[in-house]
Amino acid sequence: MVNIWAIFPRSPSLGFETIIDLLCRTAARRVHQQLGQPSPVFAIAFVWLSEAMNTALEFLADEVSEEKRERIGKSKDIAAFGVLASAAAAIVIGGIVFLPHLFKAG
Repeated sequence: MVNIWAIFPRSPSLGFETIIDLLCRTAARRVHQQLGQPSPVFAIAFVWLSEAMNTALEFLADEVSEEKRERIGKSKDIAAFGVLASAAAAIVIGGIVFLPHLFKAG
């Protein structure tokens, strides 16, 4: 059995973020998505996918060369930015879906 927490160092915080999203979803009573609205589930999945790809790239780069190389460092930075960008997009999607329900009157 593979220990996912050892392979993906950010997995515990991503798991926490997933749980928070599901709790917000329940609090907002969003069982069904309205047509045309972005899905928080896909946003979360995209963040997990980005993190997995970033980790895979880092493992591969470390396997290719253990010495510090500028281009490998830039590749790792770009992959890390991809994770950051997907997390930011997930926050925007969460805001689009959940904020109207938080400020709904009545």
